[in-house]
Amino acid sequence: MISSKRVRFIDIAHAMNVHTFIIWEFIRRYGHKQDVRKDKYGQGDVSAAECHKWINKLYKYIRKQGFTYKQDINKSQYLFRDMRKYTEEKQNERDVPREYSVDKDGNIIRYSWLGASKTFGHVWKWNTVTGGWAFVETTLLREYTSRCASRLDEDVTLSYPIQDSDCDF
Repeated sequence: MISSKRVRFIDIAHAMNVHTFIIWEFIRRYGHKQDVRKDKYGQGDVSAAECHKWINKLYKYIRKQGFTYKQDINKSQYLFRDMRKYTEEKQNERDVPREYSVDKDGNIIRYSWLGASKTFGHVWKWNTVTGGWAFVETTLLREYTSRCASRLDEDVTLSYPIQDSDCDF
């Protein structure tokens, strides 16, 4: 069960390196207005449960955008907050697919899947205080874990990446 905590749009924007108005554009365009609030200063937030439903769709939407305006002069100029950080992340994502979600405590998390069949990966949590990603754990997909049940405990998380040789097939 996801907590009743609210996720601020500014935290999502910093975690995904985009401007907040891109999140508002996504919400209006795709109708994800349920449980979204906006204060008198224009700052928004959403319940963690609702954010969990669409945050990865937002990530895919952002990665498909070449620009946010129709004018040629503004292409890509206002999409990302920090182009240097975007270039670095794009280089790191070439062989590691990522997925975004919200954990049960209402924190923004990111899965960085490793291996050709995305069998295991790292879980990272967005730290709103430091403005960066903090490593949480190494995790396995449940399908992969069930094939290796004789070697693993009931919990699907490990402190080390599992190798094919660790499993009895």
